[in-house]
Amino acid sequence: MSRRAAAAFGLIGLAGLTGCFDQQRRGLRFPWDENMQTHAAPRPQSQARPAPAAALAQGSERTLPREQSSALVAPAPSPAARAGGARLFAITCAPCHGSDGRGEGPVTPKFIPAPDLTDPDLQSKSDGYLYATIRDGGLVMPPHREALSPEERWQIVLYVRSLKR
Repeated sequence: MSRRAAAAFGLIGLAGLTGCFDQQRRGLRFPWDENMQTHAAPRPQSQARPAPAAALAQGSERTLPREQSSALVAPAPSPAARAGGARLFAITCAPCHGSDGRGEGPVTPKFIPAPDLTDPDLQSKSDGYLYATIRDGGLVMPPHREALSPEERWQIVLYVRSLKR
């Protein structure tokens, strides 16, 4: 390397270090020198700033209680969606609700019986209500928010709609 290139790199290095010099502390300052004593931080026991009204966590969806979810409408049924719903129902729901949805799954003798999904009262609930129940769970039913994507939940709703007495 020539002397000119070495001098140029040296000057660039010195110029870069001038941005790290802190006038108040009289020394070099690097980003990793910041800690809780010198960094602007919330006071202990203080309230966190509220999130904006329409803010959602990345990858999440706005949730409503089951009773208010009746406005949610299932996507148009298709053979592929019903087949996917049948597959997901067999994996996720059948252990409690049974393969026919009548609440006679293999877990039922050892636990509280699951509701009969072919019951006309349950079938009269809105699609949004069923979707919110799958997402948030029920009194005994666990939530499937993390286990199933929104599309998969809607597929199960479409499959449950196909179950009749």
